[in-house]
Amino acid sequence: GLSSNVTSPRSDFSRSSSPVPVPGRARNYTYIQTPVKDQMMAKHTLFKCAQYCRVHIDTINITLPRGCEVAADEEDAEGLQKAYDESMDGFVWKLVVTGMDVKKAIDWLEKIVASMYKGSLSSTLPSGSLIGTTISTDAPSPVHITEVIIPRVVVDEVKRRFFNLKGYCYNTDVSFSHSDSKSKQFAKMTLSAELKPDLDRALEYLNTELTKMCLVAGAPMTSIGVYKDLGFLAGQISADDFRKLFLSGRRSASKTTTECSEDLRGSTFAKSFEEANRCSIWVQAEEDMGRVSHHRVINEADPSKPRKIYFGVAPSRVEMLWGYLTNRIADVGRGVRFLHLGPDRIYQHALMEPVRKNGRPGCDWNFFFDFVERTSGASIRIDPVTGSSHLRIDGGNSNKGGDKGKWEVERKIKVATELISLQIELFRDHHIRKQRWGFGRDWALLLGSDHANLTKSANPTSPKGGEAGPTPTPLEGHCSSAASKHASTADSLRLSDPRAVGVACLEISEIVTGSGLSEKVAAHACIIFYRYINLLQPYSHGNGAGGVASDGGGSTPTALNISFKLRDVQLASLFIANKSQKVVKWKRLESVLEHAYRVFYPGSFFQPESEEAQNWERRVIKAERTVLTALNYDVFWPGVDWVINAVVGTKAMAEPLAENAMALALSGHVLAAGPVLWLKYGPKYAFAAISGFLSIDIEPLFPALSLQPLTVSHAAELIYHSCQGLSRVKKSVSLQSKHELFSDSNSLMGTIVQQVQKTCAMYLSKQQGRLGEPIDDSKFVSSPAYKEISERAKLRRVFRGVRGDKIEKFILPVLGKICFESKCTVRFSDGMLEGTNDIVLEGSWKALSIAEQLLCEAASLPSPVPFDQSAATNAMAEYSMA
Repeated sequence: GLSSNVTSPRSDFSRSSSPVPVPGRARNYTYIQTPVKDQMMAKHTLFKCAQYCRVHIDTINITLPRGCEVAADEEDAEGLQKAYDESMDGFVWKLVVTGMDVKKAIDWLEKIVASMYKGSLSSTLPSGSLIGTTISTDAPSPVHITEVIIPRVVVDEVKRRFFNLKGYCYNTDVSFSHSDSKSKQFAKMTLSAELKPDLDRALEYLNTELTKMCLVAGAPMTSIGVYKDLGFLAGQISADDFRKLFLSGRRSASKTTTECSEDLRGSTFAKSFEEANRCSIWVQAEEDMGRVSHHRVINEADPSKPRKIYFGVAPSRVEMLWGYLTNRIADVGRGVRFLHLGPDRIYQHALMEPVRKNGRPGCDWNFFFDFVERTSGASIRIDPVTGSSHLRIDGGNSNKGGDKGKWEVERKIKVATELISLQIELFRDHHIRKQRWGFGRDWALLLGSDHANLTKSANPTSPKGGEAGPTPTPLEGHCSSAASKHASTADSLRLSDPRAVGVACLEISEIVTGSGLSEKVAAHACIIFYRYINLLQPYSHGNGAGGVASDGGGSTPTALNISFKLRDVQLASLFIANKSQKVVKWKRLESVLEHAYRVFYPGSFFQPESEEAQNWERRVIKAERTVLTALNYDVFWPGVDWVINAVVGTKAMAEPLAENAMALALSGHVLAAGPVLWLKYGPKYAFAAISGFLSIDIEPLFPALSLQPLTVSHAAELIYHSCQGLSRVKKSVSLQSKHELFSDSNSLMGTIVQQVQKTCAMYLSKQQGRLGEPIDDSKFVSSPAYKEISERAKLRRVFRGVRGDKIEKFILPVLGKICFESKCTVRFSDGMLEGTNDIVLEGSWKALSIAEQLLCEAASLPSPVPFDQSAATNAMAEYSMA
């Protein structure tokens, strides 16, 4: 009764029988005892031999009952009988070798057996036994075990190829295990090996094959390109750590029982972790845990049961990601707070910039995070795990010092969080203002001092009453008020007569009219022209930029090329405005120069092919490049359509009157009124002043356009002085005004100005210093970009789950006052729980802060949460405070 059991390092060949050696050939087998076989398996000797000699080795377990002898016809009966006689456990292992170099493999194995016998086995084997007994030991070899989850869609394919896959997982035991899943949406495989490198190689092989199967089967993928329900076990954490790390508050009420994994999309940490590390986190859902065995459910979820974490990523990265996760758990356990920035992560770069580029003299800090640390005592760093999504706020170890130590850490973190939030709000307000300008820097702030101080400093002897005395032109006042270390472009252009700027604006208006473009193009060109000639530049000693040498070591402007003529600059501004408009096809430079030639030189004939015209074109193009560079491409403006929409929408003026008044406000004489009117005040004040000149009732315009009466009065005065100054300039026939209001023979304009100023003063006294609430004109703005920016600028915060009786008793009586003082929109909606409501605040950050403070004081409410935060947070907080 011989019996044998054939095994193989490759399980797909384990079913094959041992080949029978052909007589006359070299022996292809050898006998070993159990201790030698165990040592060979532990050291992977058979695998190395198979790889080195390119052979296949079958391991056959041959047993013989005690008292029986080997049959005489058995191959090598004498050697086999001797092996059984010396065996203590009754087992003999026969190694059968087939393949390319059988003799070499047999010799190599016999040498290995001899070395093992002479070495560690000689002390344990009985004396005189060459192939001996089993080594009895109670200490098991260390085993590395891990798990792999696979999608249900590829389970059948994995089972069909199981023995093939298992055969290539060398020295690794692969088997299916119970998934303990009620939905059966995934399967689980268990891998074990004595050596970790063997396990790592098996995991990499399985990952490659499983990914190919998922690709062929069209398995569903996550948003970051990882297959769902495919992951490798990283480790397990306690239920408390899992809730702290991933679940903030209660489980979402919308959770369905058809999902086999936890929905971690509401966890800011999980979402940021997956995006930053390009992986997926898979945790079996509590509702899915359990399986049916013998008509009963076992292994169901337990609130205190540890949770296993799987990563959908290459197996080589699992250990690294698990290290990130354990470090985060340790930080959270000792009180470190991670502030989720969310959409505010765009301000992270601004938070990390130095306060001063050249350092702060006398201070040992120059960064905002250093300031926060010195103020609050908590260190601020960028979270290395999630990148720009979270800030790491470390206030110390909250586990030390008892309740007092914990309170101190929370205080530090709260102060640091508040400082960071305030700084982000300041950045947001700054960027919103820039976006609402939408057209570069705020020229109203860059232009200089107020008109009252400007007039007083420039003309201290002007009369206090009656007809206004001669006021210096805006350009004169602006240049005189400039600091001694700066110069305007007008100085660089060496303008001997400041009225040349007004004449240039008249010429721009005439060129635009002659070329058939809208008067809005003329206004846009004058805006660019004013911005350029009023751009302050620092002086430098020696040679200035642009190759302009100083006179005898004096000071020169550093940023401009003064070789341009005034007409080159005004034509460059006009050409830029001409290309910016999209109403009609913009004119080519040759056409613009042709119309300009008619205005500059009436009666002359323009020849575009002449050398003079070509040189002129090159100068204008060069001037255009200089203007764009000097202004840093700040050459856009919002137009004037919004002014007409505002006055017509509020019924302050009929649309035909508004169109006529605006057309007159964009005429050459008004455009020549100077940069104070067009850069500091804007087109709405020019429109209001011209409406007063046309004897139109301007009182409804004050609330409709949010106008200041004193500023309207000064705008009318600026237009009057512009017309008076231009009347003394010799102009061509083409530049003569076509409207009687600006004609040189009109002597009543001074009286009209006084009437407008009187109307403004009466309106101001009628209001007794308290102007009516201005009307928000943003809804009348025609620009879609302005509307979109205004909507994006609004923030929303919500008080979740406020009880109805508290709203009725404490909030409704003071709601009107809160809305008036905060300028915040307050809405109510149904809460998640019966008898509760959500209070939604909408407005700017300043309005939200005021409304939040007033509501919390009135009804003792907890702090509101962002509008997109979980609805259960405030509801539970509200009921816990009740």
